[in-house]
Amino acid sequence: MNEIVMATDSTIQDENGAEEIRRSQTWGDIDGDS
Repeated sequence: MNEIVMATDSTIQDENGAEEIRRSQTWGDIDGDS
């Protein structure tokens, strides 16, 4: 049970981090084109 909880927490953190990084890259691309 504990292992599942820990794995879930790690997955959530990774997903959030990936989303933030992707958003930053997208804004950078838009600014570059502009």
